[in-house]
Amino acid sequence: ADLKDLDLAIIEVGIGGRLDATNVINPICSVITNIGFDHMNQLGSNKESILNEKLGIVKNNSLFITSIKEHNLIDIANDKCNQMNTTFKKVDFESLKIKKLDLDSSVFSYKGYKDVEIKLLGKHQIENACLVIEIVETLNNYFKNKKSTFVVSNEILYEGLINTTWPGRLECVSKEPLIYIDGGHN
Repeated sequence: ADLKDLDLAIIEVGIGGRLDATNVINPICSVITNIGFDHMNQLGSNKESILNEKLGIVKNNSLFITSIKEHNLIDIANDKCNQMNTTFKKVDFESLKIKKLDLDSSVFSYKGYKDVEIKLLGKHQIENACLVIEIVETLNNYFKNKKSTFVVSNEILYEGLINTTWPGRLECVSKEPLIYIDGGHN
């Protein structure tokens, strides 16, 4: 495929942040899910210093979305966005209502999105799905303002969320006996 035919590229960072090789990209939108204690030798020894390194991805006059929950970290991210004249948006966990959470699937409502179903297991995956909804909404608004026809419909969003799988991560390989495998590095 020719790159000029590319509508949108989603680029995942390595360690993330200021020192990441992907930091040369000038994105429409940057996303930080949460702050954990990975790559501490490069990023720092506490969540505040790790976040400050990761916020190196924030560019001037762009969009930033996060699902960080800690108020002090949200304040740090919001301050950075204000300095960079960047729109700050976070997942509104107050709007999340979990209807079902078991070993088969999860069903939840978030803001105006009702009965969203995902197959990825765990409450953290529900929270990740809320982040996806925020990203899709934000990009849809961005492209509408640019008079672009590139829009992700609610139907496609729901379909994408329910059909997302992650082989090797909390994957059920047997019902009788019940066996799950997980190849997570941490």
